[in-house]
This record gives sequence, C-alpha cells and structure tokens, in this order.
Amino acid sequence: MSIKYLPIIVILFHSLSLPGQAVFEGVWATKINKQIDMMIEVTGDKEVCAAYLSVPLQGIDRNKSKACNIAQDTCFMQFPIPNTNQSALLSMFYQEGEMKGIWMQGGRAFALSFEPIETMPSMARPQQPKGPFDYGIQEVIFHNPVDSVALSGTFTYPEDVDLYPAVILISGSGPQNRNSTIFNHDLFWVLADFLSEQGIAVLRYDDRGVGRSRGNHQLATSETFKDDVRGAVHYLRNRNIKHVGLIGHSEGGMIAPMVANEELIDFIVSLAGPGIDITELMTIQNEIAIRESGFSKAAAKDYIQFIQETYRLIDVKTPKEALYAPVMEHIHAYYDACDSLTQQLLAPSKEAFYLQLAGAYFQDWFRYFINHKPSVFLEQIACPFLALNGTNDVQVTAKENLAAIDLHLSKSKSPSYEIHALENVNHLFQQSVTGNVSEYATIEESFNPQVLTLIADWILSINFE
Repeated sequence: MSIKYLPIIVILFHSLSLPGQAVFEGVWATKINKQIDMMIEVTGDKEVCAAYLSVPLQGIDRNKSKACNIAQDTCFMQFPIPNTNQSALLSMFYQEGEMKGIWMQGGRAFALSFEPIETMPSMARPQQPKGPFDYGIQEVIFHNPVDSVALSGTFTYPEDVDLYPAVILISGSGPQNRNSTIFNHDLFWVLADFLSEQGIAVLRYDDRGVGRSRGNHQLATSETFKDDVRGAVHYLRNRNIKHVGLIGHSEGGMIAPMVANEELIDFIVSLAGPGIDITELMTIQNEIAIRESGFSKAAAKDYIQFIQETYRLIDVKTPKEALYAPVMEHIHAYYDACDSLTQQLLAPSKEAFYLQLAGAYFQDWFRYFINHKPSVFLEQIACPFLALNGTNDVQVTAKENLAAIDLHLSKSKSPSYEIHALENVNHLFQQSVTGNVSEYATIEESFNPQVLTLIADWILSINFE
C-alpha cells in the first residue's frame, strides 16, 4: 500500500470576541478539503498559550506548535512541515455563532468549519516493542544477486538455541522501511518482536531506495523486489540457517511465491496476498472505492468498464512510447462520453484526467503489476503455506482471493496448507469496524494479537524433517 502525505500546516486563529476572552481554549475538529480529519487543541490565553495538532491520516499526533501568541483576538500558531523549511496558514474565527476557518497553503485557500470536541483522539501504539529484549538484534547488509544493490536490515534471533527457523518479511507496495511503518504503526517491528520472542528468527529490511538501503525504488518492479528477497535468502543460507521461510504482506504476499519458484523455501505465510489476477483485484478495489464517490449506478458501471478496458491496453511488451497515443485517446473518449456531473467528479478536464491516470499507468512497476497472474506461481508451490486475509480488507478482499489461493494450492505440490478468513480484520491485520483506510490511523492496535499467535503457532508446528 502506498500512502501520500499532505504537509503539516501552520495555524492562525481569528476571533471576534471580547479582548481577553479565552475563546480559543479547547479541542476543535474539522476536515481539510472535506476529506482529511484534523484536530487542534489550544491551551492558555493571551498571556501564555500553546497548540497541539493531530491529523491521524498523516500520522501527526499532537505535534506542538513552534510558536503560539494571541494579539487583537487572533491566536497565531506555527507548525513545521516535515522535511522542509516551509509552513502554511490557517485562520479561524467566529461567524454567525460558529467557529469557521480558512486554511491557506501553496497559494490556495480552503474554507473550514470547526466543531468543539471533548478530547483529542488518542494515537497511542501500545504494542510498540520496548526493551530490554530476550533475543539478539543485529544490523545486517545483503545484496540483490542480479544488480548487486546493497540492502540494509535488522536480524532478530533467539540467543539460547542453536537451531531455529528464520523468516524474511516482504513489504507491500510503495516504498517501505524495515518496520513497514504506516500511520505510526510499525507492523513488521511488532511482528518481528513477537516471533523472535517465540523462538523464530526474523530478517526485515528497508526496501531499495528507502532508509539505509541503496538502489532506486521508482525504477523497480515486483520482479526486482523478488530478486531483493532472493538476496535475503542467500544471506540466511550463508549463515547456515537450515529452515528459511517467507512472510509477505499485500504485494509481498504476491512476491513470496515468485521467490519460492526460484529458491528453496521451507514455508510461506501470505498476509493479505492476492490469489486472483491483478486486473480483477484492481477492478474490485475500484468498485469498492466508487460506491461512496457520488457516482450514479449507471456512471459507476461505465467507469468500471472503462477501467477494465484501460488495463487491457497496458501490457509489458509494447514500448512505453507506443502506448501514449492509444491510452490517451481511450481516456479522452471516455471522459467526453460522461455527463457533466461525472466529469466534475473525475477531473476539471479530459487533459487533466489523462495526466491524473497516466502518471501511474505508465510506471514500469504498474505495468508489471497489472499483468501479474498469481496462479502461475501458486500452482508451483512445494512447501507448507498459510494464507490469511481479513474479512474487513477493502484492498485485497478475503472472499475472492482466499478462494483463488485455495484453488491454486490444491493444484500445487504443497505438502500442507491452511486458509483463514479472519473476522473483522482489515488490510493491516487490525481488528476494525469498517476496514476503510481512514480507520487505520485511529486504531491503537498495530497487529492483532490473535493473528500473531496464529502465525507463530503455525510456523512452530511445521515438521522440517
């Protein structure tokens, strides 16, 4: 999963209240651009004030203002934008008895309406591992066997036994660090900590081009990432570790069987991995996303047909330059055929709509990904296999994908496999209500404990003789 973050903002409050009245004090909630939840807590008055900002979807949790002061019934608060020297502005004021606001950033202004709330939502992460640890921790470097790119990772291992199984964690789509950090949830760190406590060694690493790893993530495809994992397998074999398995999340669950088709792998755990063709997977994702987009039923049906036809145009063999004209013609024709309301929901113009889609469609990664068929690799599996998908997963749906994985593994040489649909579990393996992406950041649980236990017990039950 790839997450795009909006910048942190600078806050400016304006009030029409009487001088000295602390109308700003309290906790306020609004939505940025009617989509992204933002909360601001203001403490103090004209003499001394402070402000704290939370934007859960961006992983911002009670960031304190750099400066806070009140002058002429206006409260000024400044927050830094991560990794830049820039800031933005928001004004907040009473209008007709309601707290209103205007957010200004990058030359654009967005109107806001604030509501008072009792407390700032918690973004606690109680499962975050804390030392001292009962296992060894070692920084390691290994290399992709094809292009020799150096990849940096952390190896956690039992110190009190000589023989233990080891697993390699394979991240999902988008550039991920070794902890697979999403919305302040360190999924892979929590998973590695639990497994190593149970006597299972774990190698997790920064994706190429991320953290301490070399290489260029933007130029890579799933094939490249497969070879990165092969480098990790070779590293563990060179350490004389006899039993090496793979745990892949999302796209990582797709890559793990690819690796097993080329390397000796002792077991695989697929976490929200796909079983259906990726074109079908992406179609289902679009169908789910479009339900709440404002499209009419007829427009939604037409859009899904358009998406399916577009995917068929994007193959991996045709030179990229030869795709530009037919894809643009297809996208423009669809946009022109839409009614005005649908056009407004899509983009300001057909040119803008084309650019919006082309930025993803012509990436080497996407072209490879959209043409991938998991069946080709799943039906060649020759090791124990555990497939876990959550019933609340809206990105890799459990029903269709687990049924496909079951079918393909039944044709394989796997000596044993298990398929589990986990009730109310989302794509990040959290217990959830809706499963929507907007819910990820607000859930305190980083990785459901029952699922952690299921994974560890299954690995430890394997007879490696």
